[in-house]
Amino acid sequence: MHSRFAQEDIDLERGVVLEEIDMYEDSPEDVAIDKLFEACYAGSALGRPILGTAETLQAINSEAMHDYMRRYYRPADTVVSVSGHFTEEDLDYIAELFSHMEGEGRNQITPSLVLREKQIEQNHLCLSFPGVSLLSEERFAMNLLSSILGGGMSSRLFQSVREQNGLCYSVYTFTTPHLDTGLFSIYTGLGPETEQKALALIVRELHARSEEHTSELQ
Repeated sequence: MHSRFAQEDIDLERGVVLEEIDMYEDSPEDVAIDKLFEACYAGSALGRPILGTAETLQAINSEAMHDYMRRYYRPADTVVSVSGHFTEEDLDYIAELFSHMEGEGRNQITPSLVLREKQIEQNHLCLSFPGVSLLSEERFAMNLLSSILGGGMSSRLFQSVREQNGLCYSVYTFTTPHLDTGLFSIYTGLGPETEQKALALIVRELHARSEEHTSELQ
C-alpha cells in the first residue's frame, strides 16, 4: 500500500521487460494470439499487449506508477481471500488497509482481420468469436464446448485436422473470459500448402456443433 516505485528500480525492470518482449517476438504462436486480441479489442485496453511496447515502456516513471495506482486500484475491484487462523479484528485491519483505492474501465469487441508476414516455416492462425463473460451462467457450457472441440488429443478438431488428415502438428481451442466480455478462440500452426484445407475442416466442425445445438433446441 506504500510502494516507493523508485526510479532506479523502474529502469532496471524496464530492461528486463524489453528482453521479454524480444523473447515473445521469437514465438510465432504468442505473436498470433497477441495480434488476435489486438484486432478483436481494437481501441480498448484488452487489445494492448500485456508486456507493452518499447515506446510505451519509455513513458513509465515513478510519477506515472503512482498516478496509475491512484486511478485504477479501488476496493470495489478487489477481492481479499483469508484462510487459516484469524479474527474479526484482523479482517477490519485488512479492510482499512484497502479502503483508499480508486479506478474504473470498460472494453468492447469489434470484427476484424490482421495479417502479419514473417519469414518462418509455418503459418500460425488464430480464429476468434464472441464468447461469454467471467460471470455468465453459460461459462460452464462454453468451457465444455472448448474441451469437445479442441481440448486435447481426443477432441474433434485434433482428430479431424491432425489425426485423420495430417494437416498440422498443433490445433486447440481456448476461452478468454473477462468481467464484461469474452472470446472463444481456435489456434493452429501449419504449412501454407495445407492452410485452406485445414480451415475448411475447422469451419465444418464449427457448423456441425452449431447444427447439433439447433436441432436440440427444436
